[in-house]
Amino acid sequence: MEKTGLAIMRLQPLHKAHVNLINQMNSYCETSIIGLGSAQVNNEWNPFTVEQRTKMLRNVFGDRIKIVPLTDINTEKGTDEWINYVVDKINKIGMSTPTDYFSGSEADSVWYKNYFGKNLHIMPRDMFVHPSASEVRTLLAAGDTAWQKYIPRVNWNIVSNYPEKFKL
Repeated sequence: MEKTGLAIMRLQPLHKAHVNLINQMNSYCETSIIGLGSAQVNNEWNPFTVEQRTKMLRNVFGDRIKIVPLTDINTEKGTDEWINYVVDKINKIGMSTPTDYFSGSEADSVWYKNYFGKNLHIMPRDMFVHPSASEVRTLLAAGDTAWQKYIPRVNWNIVSNYPEKFKL
């Protein structure tokens, strides 16, 4: 049976730990789907647009991954409402139903445990020596170029255009 991986991420911005997780999914699955969460939001926690995040992914992975923008919906933790919404959207656009889910933390995986069961792959953030996307945004907001250590070079041009309105 063909394995189809799913990871839902905000990628604000795409950094090297995200790349590591996606590479793990690519090595395990024939098809890899990235759900871009909070697609409709633009604020200090979500400063990069869906188009910018899609470009970041394409710059690193080309056509090796499939991308699905996801709009936030109000759901309660522990229910299957969110994953049912995601899978329904994936199926409606003609993509394969995910068989496996890849997550960077136990906390994030709570939305997917019931649906994926033993096919839930958690790669804890602390297994990578990279700051979180929140920490990268803090560097960007402060104008500290140390962010470049954590972002794939191919995306520096996009990330360096961090919106002025979110800078400190």
